[in-house]
Amino acid sequence: MLGEGGMGSVYLANDTRLPRQWALKELIQNTQDETERVQAEQSFVAEAQILSALNHPSLPRVVDFFQEDGRHYLVMDYVEGTTLEQLLEKGPLSVGETIRLGVQMCEALEYLHGQAQPVIFRDLKPANIILTSSGKPMLVDFGIARVFRHGAGSDTRALGTPGYAAPEQYGRGQSDHRTDLYALGATLHHCLSGSDPGESPFQFAPLEKVPEELSRLILRGVSLKPEDRFQSALDFRQALEGVERRSGALPRSSKTSELNQEAVPVPIARASGPLATVGFNPGTVSLGRLDWGGQARASLVLQGKVKGKLRSDSKWLKVTPAKVNGENVAVAVYADTRVLDEGGRVAGLVHLDGNPQLPPLRVELEVLPRKVPAWAYPASVFLILWSVLPFAGLITTPLMFATAWSAPRRKRAGLSFMAWVSAFFTLSWATVGVGIVGVLHLDWKAFLHGLGL
Repeated sequence: MLGEGGMGSVYLANDTRLPRQWALKELIQNTQDETERVQAEQSFVAEAQILSALNHPSLPRVVDFFQEDGRHYLVMDYVEGTTLEQLLEKGPLSVGETIRLGVQMCEALEYLHGQAQPVIFRDLKPANIILTSSGKPMLVDFGIARVFRHGAGSDTRALGTPGYAAPEQYGRGQSDHRTDLYALGATLHHCLSGSDPGESPFQFAPLEKVPEELSRLILRGVSLKPEDRFQSALDFRQALEGVERRSGALPRSSKTSELNQEAVPVPIARASGPLATVGFNPGTVSLGRLDWGGQARASLVLQGKVKGKLRSDSKWLKVTPAKVNGENVAVAVYADTRVLDEGGRVAGLVHLDGNPQLPPLRVELEVLPRKVPAWAYPASVFLILWSVLPFAGLITTPLMFATAWSAPRRKRAGLSFMAWVSAFFTLSWATVGVGIVGVLHLDWKAFLHGLGL
């Protein structure tokens, strides 16, 4: 026996046909209600099929599942190493180690949440993270993982570990991908503070002796309301990577093994046979942050043998090919921010016409507002000084309006004001010039005679 919990036990099993070892997860169904038992068995088979199709460097493979004597079993890769929980018994991790751990866990969650049927882990905690001899973290124990059910009001059962479980896991709503992000935030807080959140659930103090930006983003991760947290694992990962870049080289703690700093590639799971899943893989694509006017592209796979037309519901989102008729088709989506407003998050859906049962692909994007060009204000000051000279404004005024137009609409007021000042000088000199020309060409004798002088 490797471990034991409320849902069952994990055993180290020797393969009698191959010279290797597996981890055998035993799930015990304690209910006496026949209807609940049948539903639990159906749920186990459905989720085991999905887990067996997963393939990611930070996740152990589920290679088989079966039932015997009323109990359910999963056969998984045996991951040998030290749990994060055991490491934390020696003391907190360094900032650098914590950030790298968080980035790699985010990459694993991105993969799980991006499945055609998103997989919600629901029990991310130090005891379920194993660091291998090379320092690579592995997310283990899918005992209470579930497939996200669109439209469900709440979870069937309240499951999770106090301190790491989000409020919605206590019957206050349906757990989704943001539930895993809460648990990750609680885990990272534990890594830096050394305090087990299970001792005071839902209470996280600001972190000391760490970058303030890192403390803020971790506290955002453990917000009680899902809408106040990071809305995707990609957002969480990019925030952590931003702190790492701005913090520079971070020291390594002497009491822990070095965590892998290399980005873990996210391969596409390709299920085959009766376990194959039909749908977009991943089911959600985030194009990250783009400056207004920029474009982005992402590739994915439409799994299964599918036929129909791909259609986007948004003008800014294009998909190719327009028509699919084959198996495991490569699909690309394109985003053009020029048709969007400056600033804000947007999301679009790609549907497969002719197959209404297929969940749509969700594409997310954050459009950054345009910034005022660095040269705009110095150029405007230079031009407005020239516009003071007679008739120079005939050239400088159009240039100044062009400069104002180069800035985003919401920051154009100051440049526009200087352009109008230049226009005022131009009109003033033009009026003076017309007056001088009129005086020079005036018939003074006729003018005086008209006045009776």
